[in-house]
Formats: sequence, C-alpha cells, structure tokens
Amino acid sequence: PPSPFPPPPNHPPTPTCDSFYDFLFQDLSKPVLHWDFNDGTTEDSVMGVPLELGGGAHIYNGTLVLPQGNHVPHAEASDLGVALSADNGDMTLSAWVSLSSLGGLVGGAALSVAKSHGDYDFDAIVWGERKAHQWGAGSGHFKRSGHYDNGGKVEHQTKQMIHLVISYSNQHGVCIYRNGQPYTRCYRALGGLMKWTHKSGVSVLIGPRHKWHSKYMGVLTGAVDNVDIFDYSMEDTEVSQFHDRSKQARAYCNEFQEPMEAVPEKKHKIHLDTDEQIAVQGDTKYTIRYGHTG
Repeated sequence: PPSPFPPPPNHPPTPTCDSFYDFLFQDLSKPVLHWDFNDGTTEDSVMGVPLELGGGAHIYNGTLVLPQGNHVPHAEASDLGVALSADNGDMTLSAWVSLSSLGGLVGGAALSVAKSHGDYDFDAIVWGERKAHQWGAGSGHFKRSGHYDNGGKVEHQTKQMIHLVISYSNQHGVCIYRNGQPYTRCYRALGGLMKWTHKSGVSVLIGPRHKWHSKYMGVLTGAVDNVDIFDYSMEDTEVSQFHDRSKQARAYCNEFQEPMEAVPEKKHKIHLDTDEQIAVQGDTKYTIRYGHTG
C-alpha cells in the first residue's frame, strides 16, 4: 500500500559561499576585483588575480591576517593589466578591516591602488596618516586626501571588523563611508581624480599605502576581509545597500570557516546592531544573527 506520509521535501543543496555572494549582489554592479579569502587562497573571484603575501601576512579562517613583527606585512598584486577606474577616474574602494592596535605604527592601508613603477602616486584607505585614530583617503602628495578633521569618527576599539568605503566621483567628490554611513564630508580633489585606466604598471596593495622603489611605506596590522574595487563611484544609497549585503555575505561565508576538528559548541548572545566583532575565541563557536540577539 502507498505510504500515508507525504514524500520528504526536495531540499536544494546548500549554496556555496560564492553562489550566495552572487545571489546577494545580483542586482548590484559587480566589482572589477574581489578578494574574500574564503577558499584559503589569494586569488580574486572575478579574474583570478593572485595576491603575493609577504612580511608574515597569511590567511586564517577566510581572513587576511597582517601580524605585528619586524617586517611590513603585505599582500600585493603588481602590473594588473586591467583598468580599475572609469575613463574619467570614477572609482570605489571597499574593505572590511580590524585593527590589532590603535597606536604605534600608522600610515598603512586596508586597500591601496598604486603605481608599480616610477612616480609613487596612489589612492588608498589609509589609517592614521594625517590625524591619529582616523581613516582617510590617502594619495600621492595628498592630492586627493582633503583634511582628516572634517567629522571622521575616532576609532577607540581594536579587534572589531568595520567596513570602509571610499567613492571617487567627478560629480560628488571624494566621499568616505564607515559601516554604510557617511564618515566625513565629501570634498573635491585638488587637480581632479587619478585615472587608473592604464592597464600596466598598476598594483593593488593591502597593508602598506604604497611602495617607494622597493620599500613598503606605511604599516597596518590586524585583519582584512572582503576587498572590492569598482570602476564607478557609488552614491550614499548604494553604499548603504552594499554594506548591508556585504555584512550578510560575511556572516554566511564565515560559517564555512570552522576548524576541522570537532569542538564542543558554546552558545553566546551577542548584539550586533552596528559593528561586527571578530568571533574567534579559543574553542568558542558563535552563531551570528544580525539585527537581533541569537
């Protein structure tokens, strides 16, 4: 006789991190380059561009770690062969970053686009270069840097992931965002925007803000995740939407980064309305639900 019970539901397979990321961003413009480090490699997920690691930099649990030490921790992709901005210089830089220290070494970058040879011009998300404990838009000779005292939040916490975005726009100027919200007042770049359209002699750096000959300039220690470069300028609404979705993607993809060996699960309640804290504490496993406790 037929079974009185309904057949089990045909559950679709659990989406991979990459497919979930694509789903979240299906109606947003895709980045030119994207590094999330979820598969333990340094290749970006758009074009397969690898980052070369040095100075102790390494990947741990899907995050690029920049440790303190005697060398400058860095990740670098040189001579990319791809345009990173629009023809008029419009561009958006984005990175999630957690600082291991608020004092000491400064002038490093969560993300930098720089010339590989000759003139050391660059555009970067820079830490504490012109004003202590603040983020800014670093650039060669400060041509696109503005003043760092125009309303930016002073950081007081370490080991806390925050999302930083800098939008370079001919229409709106240079605009900096923290966790999806304006961080400073937008300003006009002196001399206009840099056009990162030449397909040779351009590098991406994480850790230093640029290179002078073979020397790395500036140091940032901590952790960096979900690095994106867009060849257009985001506006306020899109930055906010992008932040919310990037936050969801990080929460989902971090579930794949548990240690291989079995450990007892301990449940904790964390309230994460704004900033996201790094949940790596010994053998503790966190279940994160954004916008409420869980």
